Amino acid sequence: MRVKENKPPQFFGPFATHLYAFIAHKQALGYKYYTVAENLTMFDAFSISIGANGDVLSKVIVDKWIEKNPAEKPQTQSGRISAIREFGKYLDSIGVSAYTPPPKTGARVQRYIPYIFTHSEIQRLFAAADNQRIIQQYPQSHLIAPAIIRLLYGTGIRISEALALQTADVNFNTGVIKIIDSKFGKDRLIPLSSSLANYLTDYAQKVKPTNIFFPNRKGGKLTVIGMYAMFRRVLWESGISHGGRGNGPRLHDLRHTFSAHSIAQMVKQEVDLYVALPILAAYLGHEKLSTTNQYVRLTAEAFPEIISAVEEKCGFVFPKIGAENEE
Repeated sequence: MRVKENKPPQFFGPFATHLYAFIAHKQALGYKYYTVAENLTMFDAFSISIGANGDVLSKVIVDKWIEKNPAEKPQTQSGRISAIREFGKYLDSIGVSAYTPPPKTGARVQRYIPYIFTHSEIQRLFAAADNQRIIQQYPQSHLIAPAIIRLLYGTGIRISEALALQTADVNFNTGVIKIIDSKFGKDRLIPLSSSLANYLTDYAQKVKPTNIFFPNRKGGKLTVIGMYAMFRRVLWESGISHGGRGNGPRLHDLRHTFSAHSIAQMVKQEVDLYVALPILAAYLGHEKLSTTNQYVRLTAEAFPEIISAVEEKCGFVFPKIGAENEE
């Protein structure tokens, strides 16, 4: 059994009993709630500092809590607002008076537009990753970077899932990897293409990982920051420009690209997407089919030559805009 890295939150303030019950309620519904729990831990300390009592979550307390800190990013403030809003809804549902901030409270968060790599760019990424120099302090990095990039593009798994892989999770006989305790607390099996399975077999023979499949220089778990540094270098050497921090392309865009390329291939092969999308959703580990449906639009935008086929086969995804809808 795998040991969880996330420690349960501890609350000491006037809302402690309700906070524990709220987190337990959400986790019982299948949510991990790690990030929200961190935000509520900070709220717990805040409630102590202002001398609040646990009888009511007043508007004064909430408004003071959700004020934007000078150096705070809009996304961070939005996370705090979302956490206190959900907590307020919970309190209200159990009969405790609570104020919940309106949905559009706070600074507007700029949404990231996914970057869909072209097939040519993917090949350039592979070539640049394969030509990484050997670093004396981390002699396996030139083998690890190309293996992870291929795995992310070839399966669409999350970077966190790739870095958490243990050697025991990779079955070279069946060509299947096991994702344990993913984003929504679920396990799933990911079949590999024969070419990717062969590549990872060759990788394992060279690196000889013992516990962690993609180890850092000390044999432990490679961090996202460490992998991202290697990815930025590969991007630069492949001639793909980066828009700076927060603009991408990001490692996560390999997941978006896998999905868009998969849907494009399905359309070209005249696969019934109404049947295939739920399968793709399960493969990606999505909790809702609507999340996978968003990739249909990304596919149409990235591959305009097949947009008519996408709209024909997935018309149920897109709203109809025409004279009959005009006012």
